[in-house]
Amino acid sequence: MAEDGVLRIGICQFPVGNDPRRNGERIRDQMREAAEAGAHIAHFPECALSGHPGSQGSEWRGFDWETIGHEIRAILQEARRSGIWAAFGGAHTLTGEHKPHNSVYVINPRGEIEDRYDKRFLTQGELPYFSPGDRPTVFSLKGVRCGVYICYEKWFPELFCDYKRRGAQLLLDSISSQERDFSPRTDKQCLDDSERALWIAHARLNHLWISVSNHCRQDQDNTSFLVDPDGRLQKLPFKETCVRVFEVDTRRELWDPSGPFRDLALSGATHNGEVVDDPRSSDKRSP
Repeated sequence: MAEDGVLRIGICQFPVGNDPRRNGERIRDQMREAAEAGAHIAHFPECALSGHPGSQGSEWRGFDWETIGHEIRAILQEARRSGIWAAFGGAHTLTGEHKPHNSVYVINPRGEIEDRYDKRFLTQGELPYFSPGDRPTVFSLKGVRCGVYICYEKWFPELFCDYKRRGAQLLLDSISSQERDFSPRTDKQCLDDSERALWIAHARLNHLWISVSNHCRQDQDNTSFLVDPDGRLQKLPFKETCVRVFEVDTRRELWDPSGPFRDLALSGATHNGEVVDDPRSSDKRSP
């Protein structure tokens, strides 16, 4: 049995499609695979259950929400059978004319929905299809404080600072390669390189572990991975349906350059040490 502060995460990837039944079956298969490999939690991509209708130019009229509900209940049963946590993406229907949320469901081994994270910052292409959420999600597992965010939100460092204030040590980022369909950019390699740099920077600047679970479509060149607080990546194979289990050991003493002063900065301070009252300090034009 793992000690507190040590969490084994099964990062899962498969080619998410438009059939919730098939997607649900793959989620349950990979939950079992992750549990058999010793994972405490299985992490899945954005919209892993529902697919991402907006990225394919379709609307929600006629969408089979009844099947989504059936598949979620089946996933809850699988969590209870396998004794594993799961975090998987899926559209979450609302009432009336309200657009659904783009969500990540957090499932515990009792077969219950522990919490649900609703994507707060949506791409311009997603706004016609989804309603934004309005709060972070943090839960504890094996003594590790876990937070959740989704794909496009990696471009907003304010969210990472907020999660750090809330004591997060591991962030689960469920992403979709289909987000690329919303981008006007065509220099794909530049996008891939800059995105990887963002994840590494967030991990280093906030001293966080970050799990990234992505679709594995055949037309993409990015993959799923784990990045540690030192900025080191452990990747899953490209374009391969698979599960890989990684150990997140928050007890490891990794170098944290801003650690002694991070709480000070997060509180709103813009300097450390003692500010002096000196005319040569206040006069910014003196030689």
